[in-house]
Amino acid sequence: MELILTLLFSAGQLAKPTLRLGQLIGLSLALAACANQGQAPQREVGKRPSQPQPSTVDLPTARPATPAVPAEPQPPSIRSQAKRPAAPAAVQAIERRALKQLQAGDIEAAIISAERGLRIARNTSELLWVLARAYELQHNTGQAEAFAQQGLRYSQGSRRREFERLLRRLSN
Repeated sequence: MELILTLLFSAGQLAKPTLRLGQLIGLSLALAACANQGQAPQREVGKRPSQPQPSTVDLPTARPATPAVPAEPQPPSIRSQAKRPAAPAAVQAIERRALKQLQAGDIEAAIISAERGLRIARNTSELLWVLARAYELQHNTGQAEAFAQQGLRYSQGSRRREFERLLRRLSN
């Protein structure tokens, strides 16, 4: 580094040291990068580089061509009967708490709990039911209908019928 500075000063390159500081830093970074690189492998003159040995690749065995048949979409009634995975244990605990709060008449707490559960598992019909029912009890039909519609998408069986009844009540 001192050698570089000496050469630059003697050549008159650093007449204005404040303007050339950026150049000096850039030059020192470039030299440091060059010094850290390893040397290229040497090969003897006149010798040919060795040919790489061909590697063996296992190719899949050929199968007879079968025409791809696209799966037919299932009607909504069949799709809704499919088993949904169970909600995580934390969500199930939140569901129970939200339902108890709703039954006890603590509507605000039920809404807060149900919204917390929906942040974890967005398509939980029990939580959507709590929210739809709580907003109905607050006479907020717009929110109640929105959550009931969403719950209808994710529910099945008796809960689905409850969502349908709630939507009929809200539309009257």
